[in-house]
Amino acid sequence: MTAKKRQSIILAVFLATVIWGIYNLTGEKQNNRAAIPNEPQKAPLVRSNQPAGPIDIEKQSKLEWGSDPFFRNPGTSSESPATVVPPNWVLGGILYDRDNPSAIINHTIVRGGDFINGARVVQIDKSSVRLEKNGLQFTLTVGKEKS
Repeated sequence: MTAKKRQSIILAVFLATVIWGIYNLTGEKQNNRAAIPNEPQKAPLVRSNQPAGPIDIEKQSKLEWGSDPFFRNPGTSSESPATVVPPNWVLGGILYDRDNPSAIINHTIVRGGDFINGARVVQIDKSSVRLEKNGLQFTLTVGKEKS
């Protein structure tokens, strides 16, 4: 490529850039965007005629500012407390051996006779674990959780 041809290409690119800049950066642009139905209207800006004064920090610090959006207070649940009972024991799996069966309950390995969350492990079978607490017996079974 010759030097003259290179200069003419550079000049053409420069002129195209200048024309594009003039077209896009100056003058009024027409809004070619289609009108969106139900587009929310912006609220008018409200200004007060009173000048801003000093802020009383003591007074403001005593005001309730709201709550943490990520904190869930268990006392404000929409469900009644009688129907929502968190499980005390979660059976993670069973390691079955005829001589020494064990189970994983609440991420803890337990064997027959062990205690977990106040309950005694009574029996470990191939597919279930029986617990006893306060004279009541509970059976935990292995199964897929609903997702």
